[in-house]
Amino acid sequence: MIPHRSMIPAYGCRVRGNAASWAKVLSQAGFGNGGSVPETSPDSRTAANDAAASARGAETWAAYAADRPWVAPSPDEEAAATILRRRDAIRDDAARRGVLSGDADAIEAGLRGVVAGLIDEAHVLSLDDDAAAMARDLDERLCCPRDLGAPAADSIRRLARIYEK
Repeated sequence: MIPHRSMIPAYGCRVRGNAASWAKVLSQAGFGNGGSVPETSPDSRTAANDAAASARGAETWAAYAADRPWVAPSPDEEAAATILRRRDAIRDDAARRGVLSGDADAIEAGLRGVVAGLIDEAHVLSLDDDAAAMARDLDERLCCPRDLGAPAADSIRRLARIYEK
């Protein structure tokens, strides 16, 4: 019997995209869609479904990371590690696009705040405006699975939603 793709941790943790990323790709003309994107509503899930999905996701991530020493032990930590590894490129891209008025120091401070919020729950509610702006920008710019897997992207998306305006 061939296992269902949801039973293969590498698929769910690194290969699978997410609705937000597919919407970004499909909204661009040239992908055979003429810029027409089907409506999706990822926020229509219930809290009970989210809790069950989170528990399954934690189990899947643990199975994925178990034999991959280069992978962080949780999606939140994987998102933080990815930001740290790609910090220079993220900062330069954000500055070029005028995020935080293109101030590289403010962008760097914002990225540090995002990382702190990802690795320590106590920092989530104390993010300053720079960190909140960078969390929203990362959420807008990242694409799954190009930049990181769906569980890690969801960690950034969850942080950015706290600070939506």
